[in-house]
Parts: sequence; structure tokens; C-alpha cells
Amino acid sequence: METRPSTAHAAIDAACLTFIAALLLVCAGNRSNVPGAPAVGQGLLIAGGLYAAASGVARRLRDGIASTWTLTAAVTLLLSYLYQAIAPFQHVLVRGWFDGVLISWETSLTGTECTRTLQSIACTGITEWMMYAYVIYVPLLPVTALLCYRTGGPAAARDFLFALAATNLASFTGFLLFPVAGPLFYQPGAYTVPLTGGFFTWCAGLLHASAHYPGGSLPSPHCASTTVMLVMLYRHNRKAFYVAAPTLLSIYAATVYGRYHYIWDSAAGILTAIVMLRLCPVLLAWAGQIASSLIASRRALATLAMTSKEDI
Repeated sequence: METRPSTAHAAIDAACLTFIAALLLVCAGNRSNVPGAPAVGQGLLIAGGLYAAASGVARRLRDGIASTWTLTAAVTLLLSYLYQAIAPFQHVLVRGWFDGVLISWETSLTGTECTRTLQSIACTGITEWMMYAYVIYVPLLPVTALLCYRTGGPAAARDFLFALAATNLASFTGFLLFPVAGPLFYQPGAYTVPLTGGFFTWCAGLLHASAHYPGGSLPSPHCASTTVMLVMLYRHNRKAFYVAAPTLLSIYAATVYGRYHYIWDSAAGILTAIVMLRLCPVLLAWAGQIASSLIASRRALATLAMTSKEDI
């Protein structure tokens, strides 16, 4: 028997599925500007269907660890997929890359560009710590949801997941409005000092080779999501916040040190998260009002139908 989902769960579903629907509309209306449009559209349909199915399973499960695990997996996997799926859409609205603009702004203000300047302090120890922070970000996303659940229950986990989804979807939209290729793709020849380290440096290289692409840079999803994790852990699990803070704060530095983002990307990611975190309560209240109105309408229609039957 299906139970009515929480407002946060319903809002997560609405945000994710609406974003997919919007991409499908863009894909259908701009086939010539979306490379591989038919395959892209098919992938979005499959992803949306799988997410809806997993979310439905989470809704039907008892409100506890199993439902939280299921929803967490569904949201984090979908966001990972959408990060890749947004790539063909980056030049639908704007042609070309804005890397030159960002570099010009930074050099006019500081006289240098940060990713190049940081080469002067590159060493094995710093590189390995930075790459550890950059790589550990991936499993920290679902772990943060479970840490919020541990102290605040399912509602706290959904609070985090809604903020995470809203912030990432806003970041993906930014990719379309201000396309930035990223330092390693735009100016690979600018780096004369290789980043050498150990296991995590190797993992970061593998991640870059397999998952990164020109674009997906501004706002930085790493910095945006890290800000959400910091705020939500501070809100729902203070002990975990103090344990995780050194690693989470290092992620900000790692995005620039690792040459994955310009400092503007990282700042935009933090700002995006702050704005979305302020908007989330408003969006949830709005979603709650819509849900209440729909429920009231459904009950009114059911009552009307029953009355009509009795009259007949």
C-alpha cells in the first residue's frame, strides 16, 4: 500500500523529474545543437524512469534506514548521471567558452591566475592530501545523508538530499548559461609542474580521464555540494561535522590546486549553494502547499463522486 510521501521527498522527485523533462524538451526542439540528440534523449528517459521506480520503492518502504538508503542511492546516482548528460547541452544557449574571460578577470585583479601560481607549492605530500579530498567527495555524498539520518532520522536525510539535488540542478543550469571548459582542457600547456602523489593522486587521474569533459565547471559542483554537506552536517550531526570539516574544507582548495576549476568556478559553486540553501525552505513550503491543495482536491472529487452515486 503506497503511503503519501513527505513534502521533501515529493519536492526531490519534482525537481529531478522536471529537470529531466526540461532537458528532453530542449533535446527535441534543438536536435541540431545537441550532439547525438536521439541517444541523449533515450538515456534521459531511461534515467528518469529508473529514478521514478527507485523513488517509488523508497516511498513504499517503511520510513527508516531501508527507505533512506534507497532514496539516497537514487538521488546521488541520478545527479552523477545528469552531470554527464548535461555535456551535449552546454552550447545550446551560448557558443564558445568563457575561460579567457575568467582568466582575464583574475589576472587584472591579482596579476596572476591561481591554478598556475599554485604550481610553486606543488609537492607529493600536498598533492596526495588534495587529491584525497577531491576523490573522497564522491562517497561522502551518500555518507552525509546517512550521517544526517543517524541523528535526525529520515526527515534530516531528506532535508540534505533535497538541498543537494536543488543545488546540483542549479549548478548544471549554470553550465548552459556560462560555459567554461576548465583549466586542464583550456590551457593544458600552462602547467609545467606535474602533480605527483600516491594512491589518491592515481584515483584522481582516473576520475579525470573517465568522468571529466570540457565544461561542467561553473559553478563547481564539488564546491556547491561541499557547502551543502558542511551546512547539513552542522545542522543535523554536529559531531560528524567537526570530524569531516578538515576534509570538506580541503575540497575547496583541491578543486583549484588540482587544476579542475578556476577560482571563479569554486566561488560560484559556494555562492550557488548559499542561495539554494536559503531558497530550500521557501521551495519546500511551496511544495507543501501544492501537495495539500492536490490532496484536498482529490478528496473533494472523491466526495462528489460518492454523492453522485448515492443520488443515482
